[in-house]
Amino acid sequence: MRQVISILIPLLAPTLLYLYFKTRSGDPVRIAAKDAPWVWLVGAGLSLAAAGLIFWGLTSGGTPNAQYVPSQFKNGQVVSGQFVEKDKKK
Repeated sequence: MRQVISILIPLLAPTLLYLYFKTRSGDPVRIAAKDAPWVWLVGAGLSLAAAGLIFWGLTSGGTPNAQYVPSQFKNGQVVSGQFVEKDKKK
């Protein structure tokens, strides 16, 4: 769910902000949507979503020398996947 929100909010934010401010100035939503600069709004949304995904990819995860251990089923419970530091003595 977090991934969906991380993509949808930046993708839709420029359009929602444009429609909000355009309707505040007195235009009905139908006219504001008809006259919207859709190419710019879609481009801005895609740019924000891409920037968010790049930021999320660079700041999440383990350290470069960590190894990912996937989720496992132990003693009747699911243990979430995690990053574990590798031994440096090899």
